[in-house]
Amino acid sequence: RDSHERGENRERAAMALAAIGSLSAIAGLKEVLAAEAEDPAIRSSITGALGRATAL
Repeated sequence: RDSHERGENRERAAMALAAIGSLSAIAGLKEVLAAEAEDPAIRSSITGALGRATAL
């Protein structure tokens, strides 16, 4: 039973790390896209949309 619980905990930890990595990637993408967007309205739209996506 303890072995099973440890396995479940490892699985949860792996999923949490994957989620954190995904959020970090989205945040990095947001910065790059915003920096590349020349039009302030587009830049604002990108940062807003990706900001909402990362605001879990």
